[in-house]
Amino acid sequence: MLEKKIRNQALAASKRKDNIERDIMRLALSEIEREGFKKELTEKNKEDVIRKLIKSNISTLEMMDESNKERDVLCRENDCLKSLLPKEMTKDDILTFINSHNIELNNNVGKSIGIVMKVMKEHKKNADGKLIKQVITEMFEK
Repeated sequence: MLEKKIRNQALAASKRKDNIERDIMRLALSEIEREGFKKELTEKNKEDVIRKLIKSNISTLEMMDESNKERDVLCRENDCLKSLLPKEMTKDDILTFINSHNIELNNNVGKSIGIVMKVMKEHKKNADGKLIKQVITEMFEK
């Protein structure tokens, strides 16, 4: 399913003559196929490959000068890659989720994070672990 979406986006970008999007979609597809030779990939594994590409671009951006022209290309690539992933929850979404599901938080921040992440996984919600930790830590500080 994700591979089909990538192929379609690459084709559409090619028709628009958008070389940046076309090239990053092709790279994403080849990375997924390369990982697929090692083991059978689930959709989650494929999404992890996309996340790894985004993380790689971010670390490259951090090492670049502000004046480097490649920064715009890398930022555009990340935007294209992020469009392939399911939407992640925002800070407000996480707070709403915790309150609406009556999740009882422990006195321990670490255990509370684990409880929230477990319930989110059961409900197939997608959120960054660092953001969950930040939200729960702020809840304990109040």
